[in-house]
Amino acid sequence: MKMYKEDFIIKKIIFLTLILCLLFSTVTLAQEMTKENILQRLDEISAIENDIARLEAYDQFVSNLNINSTESSSSSPINSVIAKYSGNGTQNTRPFEVNSPWEIQWDATGQIFQVYLYDGNGNLVDVAANQMEGGKGSYYSPKTGSFYLQINGMGDWEIKIVNVD
Repeated sequence: MKMYKEDFIIKKIIFLTLILCLLFSTVTLAQEMTKENILQRLDEISAIENDIARLEAYDQFVSNLNINSTESSSSSPINSVIAKYSGNGTQNTRPFEVNSPWEIQWDATGQIFQVYLYDGNGNLVDVAANQMEGGKGSYYSPKTGSFYLQINGMGDWEIKIVNVD
């Protein structure tokens, strides 16, 4: 009976050692892959004609890379675009929601470009831009909530609302 327990423990140790070796080799393989290796493997996967087989190969490849996202689903990546607007002349944008510091970034042509920032209740928060010529600019805000913009421009303009947290 005693010999049976010792054999069981030895087999368990060997099994766990094999599992650890397998996991270590997978992590090492993922760390040693170069950009060229990754791109080559992705090209090989994209050549698979069967949709299901291609997706399974892709999923397996990505899981072998052992890449973990450090961002939670509730946070927003830095410089991710919250909203994008473009036009010519005067326009009120649709409301947008922000829950972390953000920035208005613009590129405008023409002689006048103004951006008024309003909260969700229609109260003027600030004048974000007041240019007497075309050009690029930005306006930072740490405030959160619902906002919209009133844009007055003589010429074409593009505006992006981006996270900067």
